[in-house]
Amino acid sequence: MSTSLQEQLVQAGLADEESLNRSRQDRRRRGGGRRGGAKKSGGGHKARQSAQQSVGDKGGPRAAPPKGTEKPADKPAPADKRQPTAEEKADQLRQIMRANRIDRAYAGVPYRFTEGARVREIAVTGTQQGRIARGELAVVSDGERCELVPAKVARRVRSIAPEAVLVLNSGDERGKDTDEDPYAAYRVPDDLMW
Repeated sequence: MSTSLQEQLVQAGLADEESLNRSRQDRRRRGGGRRGGAKKSGGGHKARQSAQQSVGDKGGPRAAPPKGTEKPADKPAPADKRQPTAEEKADQLRQIMRANRIDRAYAGVPYRFTEGARVREIAVTGTQQGRIARGELAVVSDGERCELVPAKVARRVRSIAPEAVLVLNSGDERGKDTDEDPYAAYRVPDDLMW
């Protein structure tokens, strides 16, 4: 009744003799064939392998492997070239938004904007609504909430996470009609009565 698990698997048809023999040979090569944690006497297989590796062809110490053979995953990336993780980006974004948000305590004017295919709304004051239209303020989101921040801060947020900037108007988007007044050449008389 002292058959090993491997032999029981072969008898049940879940493994074959060939795989059983291969696993035994692999275990012997690794030196893990003994049970109970008994140590081998005389140095063992691993000690012989390390002794063979330390001695070169002519009996001297073996040369170090070439530098190109090192695994790149073993080397840590330099701090300035490391890409921040998504969690670090989100944390940095929240800190920037919290430090630079504009107070909307007495806001009563709804400002509507689109986020993808969805229309969203935040409450702003009338002055803030005009500043958003002129491009002085922007609406940014950290995924949970929307905040109103200065345009300069929104540009910095855009460099970290472009999808976080929901509304950032540029100052020249007011329309060409306001820039070029068609009646600018006409003089308005001072004594005009309405």
